[in-house]
Parts: sequence; structure tokens; C-alpha cells
Amino acid sequence: LKSEIALLKRICLTIDEQLKEYYRFQSLVNRQTYSRFHVWGAEEKAIQTRLKTYSEKEAIEEIRNKQSAPYFKLKMVMDYWCALWFWDMRQAGELPNRLEYWQDIANILDLDLKKAADEIKRPARSEWGSDKNVQLDFFKPTDKQLTIQTKEDEEHDTNEDETITDDYPEKEDEINIKEAFVRYSSPRDIFDENQRIKLVQKLAGHHHFFHPQLEFIEVFWERGGFDVIVGNPPWVGIEMDETGVLSEQNPELLIRNMKAPYVRKIAIDILWKNTLLKGLYLNEFVWAESTKEFLGANQNYPLLQGQRNNLYKCILTNSLLIASKTGFIGLVHPIGIFDDPRAESLRLELYPRLRYFFQFKNELVLFAEVHHETIYGCQIYSGNSSEIDFIAISNLFHPTTIDGSFVHSGVGMPGGFKIKDKFTGKMIWNIHPHADRIIRFRTSELSTLSSTFENGGKAISARLVSIHTKQIIGVLEKLASFKGKVGQVPYYSSDCWNETISVKEGVIKRETKYPTLKNCELIYSGPHFFVSTPIYKTPRVICNLNSDYDVVDLNTISEEFVPRTNYIPNENLEVFTERIVGLKDNPKWINDYKLGYAEMLSITGERTLQSCILPPNVSHLGTLRSISLNSDEMMIELCGLSSSIVLDFLIKAKGRGHIKPSDMSGLLLGVSKFYYPGLALRTLVLNCVNKYYSDLWEQNWQEVFKQDSWSKSENRLKPFNTLTKEWQWSTPLRNWFERRQALVEIDVITAMALGLTLEELILIYNVQFPVLQQNEDDTWYDTTGNIVFTCSKGLTGVGVDRPVWNTIKELKAGETYEHTIEKSELYYGKKVTYHAPFDKCDRIEDYQVAWGFFERVFNKK
Repeated sequence: LKSEIALLKRICLTIDEQLKEYYRFQSLVNRQTYSRFHVWGAEEKAIQTRLKTYSEKEAIEEIRNKQSAPYFKLKMVMDYWCALWFWDMRQAGELPNRLEYWQDIANILDLDLKKAADEIKRPARSEWGSDKNVQLDFFKPTDKQLTIQTKEDEEHDTNEDETITDDYPEKEDEINIKEAFVRYSSPRDIFDENQRIKLVQKLAGHHHFFHPQLEFIEVFWERGGFDVIVGNPPWVGIEMDETGVLSEQNPELLIRNMKAPYVRKIAIDILWKNTLLKGLYLNEFVWAESTKEFLGANQNYPLLQGQRNNLYKCILTNSLLIASKTGFIGLVHPIGIFDDPRAESLRLELYPRLRYFFQFKNELVLFAEVHHETIYGCQIYSGNSSEIDFIAISNLFHPTTIDGSFVHSGVGMPGGFKIKDKFTGKMIWNIHPHADRIIRFRTSELSTLSSTFENGGKAISARLVSIHTKQIIGVLEKLASFKGKVGQVPYYSSDCWNETISVKEGVIKRETKYPTLKNCELIYSGPHFFVSTPIYKTPRVICNLNSDYDVVDLNTISEEFVPRTNYIPNENLEVFTERIVGLKDNPKWINDYKLGYAEMLSITGERTLQSCILPPNVSHLGTLRSISLNSDEMMIELCGLSSSIVLDFLIKAKGRGHIKPSDMSGLLLGVSKFYYPGLALRTLVLNCVNKYYSDLWEQNWQEVFKQDSWSKSENRLKPFNTLTKEWQWSTPLRNWFERRQALVEIDVITAMALGLTLEELILIYNVQFPVLQQNEDDTWYDTTGNIVFTCSKGLTGVGVDRPVWNTIKELKAGETYEHTIEKSELYYGKKVTYHAPFDKCDRIEDYQVAWGFFERVFNKK
């Protein structure tokens, strides 16, 4: 072992010597192949030199690539190491063992290892650079950096054109092309001596290995890296593109956008018939797998361990390595790394370097090839780490907002995601600048995020969330101070049936029908429910898309109504019901009431956090998740809180397209019993829509419910004093107007219970809920509480179309309009009578009224 270490030291010393020689060579090349471009403002220093002709430049390039030249040797050593990652296993017999690898490196360096049997002491690292990190600091300049010995240039006749400006010494050697050719010529050919080195060269030519520290040696030797790095790296992961390869033979695979499982199924038959295509397929496979291994290796990308591969991440971490200490990096890239729980080590490195964080949403299609809901960022990092201190502006739709915000006076309100156009009256994306949009993040702000969203994890690696204005920080600080969390109580979370796997395993099968609930046939999917509305939509007879659902009218359903299901159990009922084991006290999960919520989120939709109480004997697909709690009381409270825009705001702020169990465990729970009755009553009358909720209603009935009242007097609001302990068809809220009012009052009660102010509740609404604002502004009710017209895309088939609405909206009190439903398969042909006058609601005004009402109610208690 000691002798092997000595050999390695000798190899390393030789590499150091070659680097020194190559730097000297490249410095002279740069000086004598200088192209003169005068840049205004750049300092100039005149030196005299004889510039090379074009043919001389070509000759110099040829010298650099001769086998005995330092550049060629160093590049071959680097290429060899890279080639090992991309070695085709069909040539595994050519792979070197450790000693063979060292010997090959020695041969490339023209080094006789037999003469290096004794221990060789390498020069002190202080002569070359910092000892702390050889890989990172090898080229960094130090006070003791080696200098290039120079001699006087030969005298030349010079003129003004031969005077150039650069940063190289005024006195320097000149490359003698003939002498260099002789010096670097060698009678041997390493490619004749070793088959492995031939393979290395072939792989290097195929994969185009690139080594920045070698190609720009003078940049790293003299400046420690690049001063400015700017780019828009590819936002793609490395995967085997089977469809792309096979479509060369079968283009319909690509044209018809065939799914991956089908492509894999037919791949063997296609490849068996076409030898050329088989070769292309195998080459693509080797490339994909090799690249994934290279990108996933700890020694190559230690900061990316555990994360999904994506080229932008690799380029980002590479940029950190090749930037100078005084340099800056500006990159446009996705921002998932700032929210990924597996990217903690990367954030630990990024936050001390991050200077500006600008988060964009592609709603104005600045990137035409990217989906309009895509979120990305323009980040600026420094080459050197310091205390965490960066500027962030989130929810940008156009870059002009950035500059404008930095010069804004701070007067007025910044507005939310959307604002009303003063000319058209329509809601448009807000690109107006405002000083309050600028958020300064230091450790204290990250600590607030950590406490709010991560149960108090490490602040210096906290996940970054979208904060629209400075005022939102104050809201988060209050929510962070609330002590109760779901994760502090016993609960069970399940994603239930994976749609693909469970069908493949025969657990469930696709069949659209009205289910028998006692046989557990109702399997919920995403469109079935909405916020505190467990019966929201029902699948049509033929249901292939999310749009193939009809909105259910709760005013007309029977007490036994359940929506259609698209999947039913496909095995023995007893086996089916025992597949998922719940909490210890309620081991049979399917028999429980549970809180269901959408796992796939709509960040830009009306509501993001969508939850409701699911009845016993139902299950759900993996596009939902569910939580079972030890008591009905906790489940009802959690349902009420998560139906508010306050908790919805916390989920929206994360900006993710999926909700994770950790997100739900971090939701707030455990409000004062002071607020529970009012919250529970409104939650129950929203969720208990059929007789299958009768047990939940009756077991959680409180006589105080009858003493409650609405925050405003309205004939469309059914009084609570008519409620009874026994569930009846009339128990739940059924018309659209009263269901909306119940959610408004849940928002107010939740905000009060969590310590927010009315102004902060309105701020959350104005900033984070642009689609809800848009729908509120253009949804009209008749005197019975029915929706006459709405612009909501989630309520297709409810009310009349806009052309009809424009003709009836001015009807006077006492007048009616009879509408025949045509856009609903469920209610097709049914006639609905709307009673004028028609009006819309103002949510902010309702918040203000409700706040004053509940302040009086709670103060009395």
C-alpha cells in the first residue's frame, strides 16, 4: 500500500508539472494570437509583440495536440477518467484494474513508474494553492503562486497596429513553432501500444468530454475562475427515450403519443426484426444509463445526492465550482430545488451565495415552448459565500416588474396575483411594480418559513416559499407561533389505491356505475369532491377525461344519493376491506370517517387545498390522500380549518403541484375550544349531505348549535334554530348561496382562532386567491340561493350561458326565467326557474360584517 501511495504521488507531481508547462504555453498562445476588440471603459495597457499569422495560429493549435504536448497529456488523463463512467459493458473485458489504470495514466504522461518505486515527497501544497480543497482550489491564485520565468523579447520592428492590450507581462517568451514541433514530437504512438486508450479516445470523441479548468487554464490560474457566468441551462432529466428511437422505424409511436408501457411492450418485436435499430437502441440505452450514473455519483455531484437528475442542477453546481471568488452567476432555471426536502444540502450551499431570487410564472408565455403554469426563476449567485442575505420577488409575470419595484415609492397597495383592468373590468395578471414586493431574506426570515412549513427544521436550509408582499411575512410569523400541528396527534395517512398498479394487480377494476355503498363500491377520484363538499360531481356514463363529470345539485338529490364511481373492487370484499389497516383503535380503515384531500394541486385554481369528510365504506384513488384521526372532534376541526383560505394559503405559498404527507402533518390543529362549536357546526352542515353521514352528525351534535346564527340576516340562509339531533334531509346546507356564506364564516372563525387580524385575512384573499376573486365578481344568485350565472370553470352546466345572462340580468323583482338544462348529462332537459332580482356577493364586505359579528359573539363568551 505504501508503494502504491508513492506511485500516486509521482503521478500527481507529474500532472502538476505538466499543468505548469501548459499554463506557460497557453499564456504565450493567448498573447500572440490576441484579437483586438476595443471595449469602451476597459483599461488599456500597451505592450509590443509580433502577432501570429493565421497559418502560424493553426500550427500552434497542431502543436498543442501532439502526444507529447502537456495539453494532450492532461486532456487524455481527464478523458480516461470520464470514459470509465461511459464504458460500454459489451466491452467490459477491456476495463482496467487499478494497477492497469495507473500504468495507462503513466504511459499517457510518458512516465516510467518502475523508476518511482521509492516514496516521493511531493512539494508543499502552499507552493501550489490552498490545502483545504485540492480539487476546488488547485488553480486558485495565492501569494506564493508560481510565476513564469521570462526573458527579453527579440527586438522587432513595430508599428501602431502591433501594440495590443492584455493582462500578460510586457516581457515574455515567444513560441518558436519549429522548436516546439521538435520538442513535442515523439517516436511512440500511445494508441498503437494500448487498446484501452483507443477506446478512451473513441468515447471522448463520442461524448465530447469537456474540462473547463484545462480549456481555460489561464482563467483559473490567474483569477481563480470566471467573473461572470450567465445561462439558461436545459430543464430536462436524463431518461432512456425508447419512443424516440423506435419511432425511426414506427413513426406512429411518436405521432400518436403512445404511452411508455405500450412502447416497452412492442419494443422487443420491433428490435428483433431490425438489427440497425437494435444497435441504435442499445447505444441510446448505454448513454442514458451511463449519464445517469455519472450525474448521480457522489464524487461528481455530492450536493445532488438523493434528488432526481436534471441537467440544470448539474450546471448550477458546476457553475459554483468554476466561478471566481469575486464573480457572479446568473441562471434561469426551475426552482424546485428550493422546495425539495431532499435538496437540503444543496440549499445549505446556495443560500450563502444567493443574492437575488426572482420567481416567475409563465402565464404571459414568455417561454413559448413551456406550459403556461410552469414556475421558474432567475437567480443571481455570488462566487463567494457570506451571511445569508438575499432579495426575493415572487409571482412575477414580466421582468419589467423587477426594475420598477426597486424604484417604487411604496405608496399604495401592491395588489395580488391578478387585478381588475380599469378599462375592460376583467381580471388580468398583475405586472405592476411596488416596493412592498421586494422581500429581504436573512436567517430570521428563513426561520419563520421553517417554523411555519417544516415544524421548526434548520432555518439555514429551510424550503423557500412564494411570498408576494412584505406584509405576508407578518402573517407567517403569527401562524408560525401557533403551537398545534396535525403531526403532534395520532393520525394515519393513506394514498389508498394506485390507479395503475391496483388495476394491474386485480384489486380494483374500471367500471363506471352507481355504486352500492355497503359493498364498498364507491372509490373517490379527484373531481368527485370540492372544499367541504363530498358530493360535488358525478362521472358521466362514458368518462375518460376530468371534464366528463356533471355538477351535482344538492337541492334535488335524495338522502341516499351517491355519485357514480369509475372503479369498483375486483376481489373478495373481506380481502378488499382489510387491505388498508388504520389506527390502532380503528384498525379497519375503510369503516371510518376520514378527511380526504386532493393530492394533485391546482396552484392557479380557485382553491388549492381541497378537502372534505369521506363517509364509511368508501376508498379512493392515489390522486387523493386521506387522514384518519383518533377522534371525530379532531377530524371535524381539521376539515373546518383546511376548508378556510388561511390554511389554503399555506399550501398555495409552497407552489407545489402535489401535496405530501409532510404538508398535512404540518397543518395547524388544536384551536381554543372557544371557537370550536361555530367551526364544527358550519363544517358539519357543509359535509353531511346524505344519510351516510347521520352517525357523524348525531354523535357530534351539540345543543349549542341551535343557538348559533349567521353573521348577516338573509332570507336565503336557513336558520340554525331548526336543526335537530337526528339527521334529516334538511339538515345540511344545500343551496349555493348558503354554502358560500358558511365558507366565508369558516374563513373568519379560522383567522380569529389562529390570531390573525381582519386586515391580514383580506390580504391573504387579495393576494393569493385571484381566481376566487374573479369567480366571486361574476357569480350571480337568485332570491332562492340558486346560481343564475357564473364564470367559474368548475361549475360547467350550472346556471345559464353568458349570452342568455346578458338578456335576463336586468329582470325586476317578481319576474322569473325558466331555463332548460342542456350542458349536463345528469340533468339534461330539466327545467329550472330563476327568481329575480339577481345579485352577486362581495367577499371582502362579507368578511368585514362577519368579523364584527363574531367579535361580539366571542367577547360575550
